[in-house]
Amino acid sequence: MAGIVAESIYSMRNIRSLNIADNNLYCDGICALIDAVIKTSSDTFVALDISENNFGSKSSRLLGDFLCSDKCRLSTLAVSHGDVDDGECNRFAAAISENGTLLELDLSHNKLGKLFILVCVYRVLAPSV
Repeated sequence: MAGIVAESIYSMRNIRSLNIADNNLYCDGICALIDAVIKTSSDTFVALDISENNFGSKSSRLLGDFLCSDKCRLSTLAVSHGDVDDGECNRFAAAISENGTLLELDLSHNKLGKLFILVCVYRVLAPSV
């Protein structure tokens, strides 16, 4: 399913948001969708909800890379209930401090612990360090 949706995204140049939450997607499907969003990303694409799917290291890293890229114009990102844990969150933590457009971020109901929170706070408060 993710491949079909990803292929469809290529032709939707004016899309503003995508909600693909709770579709039982796993790492490869999520990567296909994120890759499609990266390739078609424009100033109008501002919201992405990929909650309640099963992230892995590869999809977490790819999403973090997108958030840090010049192509990213997201103001809203939801990844709640995504099975993201501390080991997969390093790129997210960097992306939070590097991204200049993100206004709303929902990482609730994941397996993030104190380490992720400390890294995020440190990067936000001292981004040049």
